[in-house]
Amino acid sequence: MPVGISGVGKTTFLSRFDVCGPELFLDFDRTLSVKVDKMRLRNDFIDQCNGAEYVQKIDVPGELPEQWGAAYFDRNPRVLVIMIDERESKEHISQIRIFLDFIRTGGSRWQKIKTFLAGRGENLSRVIFAVNKVDKFVSDNLDDVQDEYKILLAEVHSLLNVNIQTFHVSLNSKNDDDFTAVFSAVLDGLVRK
Repeated sequence: MPVGISGVGKTTFLSRFDVCGPELFLDFDRTLSVKVDKMRLRNDFIDQCNGAEYVQKIDVPGELPEQWGAAYFDRNPRVLVIMIDERESKEHISQIRIFLDFIRTGGSRWQKIKTFLAGRGENLSRVIFAVNKVDKFVSDNLDDVQDEYKILLAEVHSLLNVNIQTFHVSLNSKNDDDFTAVFSAVLDGLVRK
């Protein structure tokens, strides 16, 4: 489940996992509501997931961090991807904080009951911090960019109690090498330990 402001690349990120279509990149309409798609993993990746053949892709709208929180509780993702791009860090941080506040409050009573009954309370295994559109950043040193998010990432780690991996990618690049490491990290996060 990727989260981030509108236009950060959430739908494009999810499309990169769609191994059924011949095109990696399509033009997408803006996401206006939460969409959940089940997809079948290619046979060569099934082994990496210990036989888990299906995963859910959860696509949330960028303008509505409250819906990210509702989707988080309704779907209990295994992997959460926090995405940022070259725009001002305060734009990203304010929206992500609204999402974290929603998680901190714990969701609705019904969401808590569903999570408990489904046995998915401790489902989250990994958080990925994806710096997207690295080719558009003014700073050549992406570590400087990442420093702006240190406090936010510490809050995420403290609240969710899972490891955070950072990746620098450009999802619209034709170079698949950028995405391979992220893809492997997501697959690794899908495996139940």
